[in-house]
Amino acid sequence: MAKKPEFFEDQKAQSRVKSTIVVKYFKAWAKIMAGQVQGAKDPRLAYIDLFCGPGKYEDGAVSTPLLIVEHVIGTPELRDKVIAVFNDADKERTAELDQNVKALPGIETLTHQPMIRTGEVDDVLVQEFASINMVPAFSFIDPFGYKGVTLELVEALMKGWGSDMVLFFPFDRINAALTNPKVTKHVDGLFGKERADRLRELTSGMHPENREALIIEEFAEALRERGYTYIIPYVFEYEQRDRTSHYLIFVTKHPLGYNIMKSIMYKASEDKNQGIARFGYVRSQADKTPLLSLLNRPLDDLCDELLECFAGRTLTMEAIHREHQKALGINPFIEKNYKDALNMLDAANKIVTNKPNRRKGTFADDIVVTFPRKEKK
Repeated sequence: MAKKPEFFEDQKAQSRVKSTIVVKYFKAWAKIMAGQVQGAKDPRLAYIDLFCGPGKYEDGAVSTPLLIVEHVIGTPELRDKVIAVFNDADKERTAELDQNVKALPGIETLTHQPMIRTGEVDDVLVQEFASINMVPAFSFIDPFGYKGVTLELVEALMKGWGSDMVLFFPFDRINAALTNPKVTKHVDGLFGKERADRLRELTSGMHPENREALIIEEFAEALRERGYTYIIPYVFEYEQRDRTSHYLIFVTKHPLGYNIMKSIMYKASEDKNQGIARFGYVRSQADKTPLLSLLNRPLDDLCDELLECFAGRTLTMEAIHREHQKALGINPFIEKNYKDALNMLDAANKIVTNKPNRRKGTFADDIVVTFPRKEKK
């Protein structure tokens, strides 16, 4: 029997964080989508993991595939709707996952038993997904490298309505691969050939921090060009080195999913500046990387922006949050940040509310806020 990769020997802290983010989002996504497809001609939902592993680490820790299936088993409204599709290139890992799945209590209650296949993620598999009518799907693409991960794969899995994705982006390995002629095909598939060629030229001799910012920015832009408006990159650094290892990149077409994932990533973020989470790349320069620079904006900036955006208007906190999020697109702010900013503005007498005597530190969704008009210059 082939030796398992070291990755499966014991679960590292970063793997726990990654799994927590994916599972929490699946739970929220599945609850919403189950209501959306209730009564539909085809009420199925899909969870897709194309680099699944065996489901457990050697230390006994349960990984994402089993946590997902356990949740489906334990949620009556999902048992007849969710199809879990697992794939791995290693037959020993898929055989072990099959055993682990079958051993789950209540597995027999599922209408759709998990589908477990063994094979490479290649052009044939991409075409297979591209050729079928996809039900709403949440996909977790977590390879050990980047082979098989292409823009075409993202498009094939995201083409259906209600479909979202979390994608593992091994920055350190991709950074090294840009100038390696042996893996040109894989890098071209990840960015698109024209963009990859431009990256190779632009990053030559570039400072490492700027190089990182540009690579992530270009990948995010490649996704946005395909209509995936809402993207969040969540950075992981090496445990023993102050250097980026990889990113989790969340991709969705809907602002609701975007806001849900931001809240999940916010709670999973250790580094916060004035309550604004560092779940994305924060050292980028605004003129070179406008998408990612929006992920490094402290609360003071939000206060100033609200005064500018809503000058002379009166509206509720809920409407402020909803309207501003829609206008900003990619950004790091969650609902709590808006309430904190409005409390700061209120304390500084820069806004007027209809409940000035509320409990300190609170700001309910229905509180009405009046912003001052812009001063004439």
